Amino acid sequence: SCLWTPEYMAKFVAEHLGPTLKATHPEIKIFGFDHNKDHVLTYARGLYADPAAAHYFDGIGMHWYGGLNTDNLDGTHALAPDKFLLATEACNCPGVIYEAEAAAEWWQRAEHLGMDILQDLLHWSVGWIDWNLILDTTGGPNHLGNRCDANLIADPHEKKKTGDSVVVQASYHYMGHFSRYLVPGAKRVQVSNTVEVEIPQVAAGDIKNGAALLFEPCDADSAVQQFRFATPEPGDKIAASLIAAGTDDAPGSDGYQRGGECVELCIMPGCWFPKVQLWACGDGGEADHGGRGNQKWDVQSVKGGYKLEVRGSPEGAGGGEVKGCLTAVKAEGWAVDLDAGLEVIAAQLAPCLSDGTSNQTFLLGGDGEGESLLESSFTVGTADAKLCLAPQIPKLPHFDAVGFHNPDGTVAVVAMNTNDDPVEFTLKDEALGLAAKHSLPAHAIHTYRWQSGPPADAIFIFAQNGDTLL
Repeated sequence: SCLWTPEYMAKFVAEHLGPTLKATHPEIKIFGFDHNKDHVLTYARGLYADPAAAHYFDGIGMHWYGGLNTDNLDGTHALAPDKFLLATEACNCPGVIYEAEAAAEWWQRAEHLGMDILQDLLHWSVGWIDWNLILDTTGGPNHLGNRCDANLIADPHEKKKTGDSVVVQASYHYMGHFSRYLVPGAKRVQVSNTVEVEIPQVAAGDIKNGAALLFEPCDADSAVQQFRFATPEPGDKIAASLIAAGTDDAPGSDGYQRGGECVELCIMPGCWFPKVQLWACGDGGEADHGGRGNQKWDVQSVKGGYKLEVRGSPEGAGGGEVKGCLTAVKAEGWAVDLDAGLEVIAAQLAPCLSDGTSNQTFLLGGDGEGESLLESSFTVGTADAKLCLAPQIPKLPHFDAVGFHNPDGTVAVVAMNTNDDPVEFTLKDEALGLAAKHSLPAHAIHTYRWQSGPPADAIFIFAQNGDTLL
């Protein structure tokens, strides 16, 4: 890849690419940036600051990595309302998740893609492109070994025994709600949504299997920076487990009534680096989730705090060695399911170093003093007390919708509910003066279609039953 600054890209387009394409292929459009949404606004300012370059740019391309960043999209549109935004790349990594192996994560990946499409369209994107339409059963081929998921998985030898040579992922159906019903030439219409007016803070119920762990700024009000140890009892399979506090009692969590979500070294297929994640404690006795000791931790008091060493599997257990210490590692975002261009402090397993080594020494409960660690929840903080262990959970809307008026006069409204409970609401078309009540099931996506009036008059109101409609 080439390293482009905004100024250098603008200069190249203004002086070379722009004039050449204008003269020889005027039908070709020029996209600027084509990278991640977390810094699209900053880059767009640099591109559009040069009037000569701005003349040739048709718009901005952006990738989904790094979060929804809807404020950045709104800001980029405001810079140049005559230029378009186009989402040009997105994919779930690492590896391929199959319904039969991890149904919750399989569906969650589809939800994340669906919500990204919905939010991009709500905030000025004129389209959305997935990175891959179809991949093989390992998420390849890829010359860098960067294997990811796709909407379709080619399985000509039926290794996954689904009864078909093509595995259709949940994300295929989520994308279909947009690609089937929002057609080229459709115009977005205003949707007033009073079901959820503010994105809620993440909570224990949002913690799902596979959530990568990282160290983020300590926040006394955070509901996901608290951990506890399992109470050791004779024969208890999850004794010495480090558990995300509240996940055993939170219906939305995959650890609900299963002992909670345990901190584990990921030894699943596809975890080719020493990722530390959360997973339901002792998940059915599976070897990958507690069966080989990868969910059990020995806590040792050392100079400056505590060392956490994975207990590992007994001598002779299959699948290779499970040993090492919890370590705070500076890494790229992909290590915690974020954009590779981000820098994070990831929680990973590394060979245990000498006692007191700073990135393997942690403060439990802020200072390691006070109540017994077996009697209360606590934070797992870095030695400087600035960063705390937490799952990487995207802060997403629990309910939202986007509407379009198609060229044939039909209206299509795509609505998503990522809640663990159904959402009851009223859908009203202001142009027609008609309204209807609907129920959107938990973790579902629906598309509503009907004939409507002129696009300029098509305004839709989503409201919880009992709210006053405008």
